[in-house]
Amino acid sequence: MTTHQILILILIALVLFILPAFGLYFMFKKAGAPAWKGLVPILNSFEMVRLSKRPVYLFILQFIPIVGWFFTLAICVEFVKTFGKFRFYQHALTVCTAGL
Repeated sequence: MTTHQILILILIALVLFILPAFGLYFMFKKAGAPAWKGLVPILNSFEMVRLSKRPVYLFILQFIPIVGWFFTLAICVEFVKTFGKFRFYQHALTVCTAGL
C-alpha cells in the first residue's frame, strides 16, 4: 500500500468517524446527556436512540450489512427531531452532512 493510499484512508476515517463524533459531543451536551458518549462510536448510536425515545431495535438493525446504513441515517434524523428540527431541508442536511 502506498503512502498516498494510506493518506486517503486516513482522510476517509476522519470524515466518516471523527468529525461527526465531535458534532455529537456538542449535541449530547445540549441534550443533557454526558457529552463524552458522543465520542464513542457504537455507544453514541445507542445513546441517540435512547435520547430520541425510539425502540432499541433500530440500534440493533443498523448492524445488518447495507440496510444498516439506512437505519443509521434514520437514527440521525430521529435524534435531530428531538431538537425541534422537523422540516425536510433540515433532515436532508442531517443526512448529507452525517449529523454535522
